[in-house]
Amino acid sequence: MDELHASTVPEFLGLLKKIRGRSGLSLPKIAGLAGLPRSQAYSMLSRGNLPTKPEQVRAFVTTCGLPEPQVVRVMELWAKLQ
Repeated sequence: MDELHASTVPEFLGLLKKIRGRSGLSLPKIAGLAGLPRSQAYSMLSRGNLPTKPEQVRAFVTTCGLPEPQVVRVMELWAKLQ
């Protein structure tokens, strides 16, 4: 996934949606595999706010199948937007 960039919160949320879409997994499946409450998985993509817990963002994108260098990149983007 070469297009790992986001300079605004809406762009970051769009990136998370794209990552989820490419994973082929449903949000309930991601939540279960990542150990996240189902409501948290849904709110990460639909709330319109930047997720507040880095461990949940990491668990989400890791479960979606991103390799570690891309996970690190997503976390850097998240940190810049905080």
